[in-house]
Amino acid sequence: MKKRVNNKISFRIAMIVGIVVTLAMLLLFAVVNLNLSMELTNRVKRDMNLIAKDRSQIIETYIEGCVEMIDAYARTPEIREVLKSGRDPEAIRRARSFTEGFAEAYDHMEGLYVAEWDTYVLAHINPDSVDKTFRDAVSAAELEEQIRTNGHAFCTGIVRAPVTGKMVIPLYAPVCDESGRAIGFAGAAFYTDGLGERLRSVNDETADVEYSLINAADGTYIFDYDPDIVGSVCMDPVILDRLLGFHNGEYPDNVATFSDRMRAGSCYYMADRDWIFVVTDPGADTFDVVSRVRLSLIAIMVIVTLLMVVLCAYCVDRLTKPVVAINDEIRRLRRGDFSQPHSLDQYMSREDEFGAIAGAVADLHNALSDRNRLFREILKAQTVGTLVTDAITKDVILINDMALSMLGFSPGTEDYVTVERIFNRTDDEEGIRIHTIIDGIRRRDGEVTFVHPVHPDPETTRNLRIRARSIRLSDSDRVIIMTLTDADREDES
Repeated sequence: MKKRVNNKISFRIAMIVGIVVTLAMLLLFAVVNLNLSMELTNRVKRDMNLIAKDRSQIIETYIEGCVEMIDAYARTPEIREVLKSGRDPEAIRRARSFTEGFAEAYDHMEGLYVAEWDTYVLAHINPDSVDKTFRDAVSAAELEEQIRTNGHAFCTGIVRAPVTGKMVIPLYAPVCDESGRAIGFAGAAFYTDGLGERLRSVNDETADVEYSLINAADGTYIFDYDPDIVGSVCMDPVILDRLLGFHNGEYPDNVATFSDRMRAGSCYYMADRDWIFVVTDPGADTFDVVSRVRLSLIAIMVIVTLLMVVLCAYCVDRLTKPVVAINDEIRRLRRGDFSQPHSLDQYMSREDEFGAIAGAVADLHNALSDRNRLFREILKAQTVGTLVTDAITKDVILINDMALSMLGFSPGTEDYVTVERIFNRTDDEEGIRIHTIIDGIRRRDGEVTFVHPVHPDPETTRNLRIRARSIRLSDSDRVIIMTLTDADREDES
């Protein structure tokens, strides 16, 4: 019983603490997880913004390098002389040889040439393109106007090459004579693959990202990590939404971030060229880190919760030892055991509630012990026999010496006496009669009186008058109190 009571209290308190701690840990986990996810996402966005701005400068530098190349080409004597020579075969030969040699120093070049204003090509790295006019008079005049207006080398944007079908960066530069008068132009085109390779070459372990460059005017991909979509129209709703925002002036700093469950990235608007440079982190590393941290956090909180519950149960078990001892003493008193309660001595000196309760139980023990002793002395002094039995189990609860003597038992044998031994000291018919009489009041309040012949020894018969009364105690137990007198002496008197 001791362990059961102790465990019951410990279990209840541990359960309450466990529920409270679990709720607290769940709240803490929700807050930490939210803040962690937001912080990691914001960090990725900040990194993406920095990468987008930094890598956009690489694009500008690359294009500026291409512009410087065509400008340098247009300033060479061989190119200037071929335009001044009036299509002299020797000048054309030197220009073509120079053009081929000049182009060998550059990768990803789609074309390099020099042409007259009507777009008649004098020299080209592609032999099939020389001695041809590639524009009609109207478009040639428009191109001439554009080149003269700029007055220096420039990039017109990124377009799809009509021959190869790939995205290229077209460049033009005026070719001037010694007086500075434009006498023709030089042109070149670089595949955007070279720009993509340049961007990918600067990736490292901390920025394993993917790049896209989109023409904001028509939404087509200039280049992308997936070469199959280059030249096609962007259909990504997130990027299209940012593109619309740039056109509407929603992002004054020309940077817009985005994120979802699978990726995070940044869009940088290159306003001078009307391009959108997109940097995307597929999120594998970032979201794996979040998942690992989240799992670690869950494991830590589960362990902390279990440790707190176990520690609480242990502490409660230690603290409730006085309750167990007090409970045992109360049970002993209920059983009528009034031996000295030594188990309470160690708690009675305490100045807390347990000490007060232990002292009260000790006082109750002393009071009940004194009353029990007084009651037994009074019972012994009685001149009538007294017998108390449990109405249900028929166990003998109390019997005095006078009753033992009347029933033919020796003094001190009360532990040996049972109801069956008392009423079986007669013939079977008489025993059945007496059991029937007593059974009539076992489960209800009532009183009966009957004469019971007993045989203290084989040669002696004594008639006892027994008055039996059934009562219910405060704990709902029912007992039968019997008083025994000598019927033979009563008749003689």
